[in-house]
Amino acid sequence: MALLEAMTCGLPIVARNCPYGPHEILNPEHKSFDTWLETPYGYLIASDLAIQEESTRWAHAIDLLIRDGKTVRGQRAQVRSQDFTLAT
Repeated sequence: MALLEAMTCGLPIVARNCPYGPHEILNPEHKSFDTWLETPYGYLIASDLAIQEESTRWAHAIDLLIRDGKTVRGQRAQVRSQDFTLAT
C-alpha cells in the first residue's frame, strides 16, 4: 500500500524486486528479476544479493533519483498508480 501511496504523490520508487507486489506494479511487462532493474517508475533491486552489493545498488538508485530530481519517473509513477483501485 505504501508503494502505491508514494506513487500517487508523484514520487519515483526504489524497491526490492520480488515476483509479486513491487515487481507487478513497477515492471508488469517483463519477467526479469535482475540484480538491478531500471523501470519507467523507478528502480528495482534484487533481494538475493550479498549485503554489500545490495547496499551499493540501493545507494546508486537513490543517488540517481536525487540527481534526476522529482521529474519524469515521478510523473510516470503518479500516472501508473491510477491503474490500481480497490476493485483491482
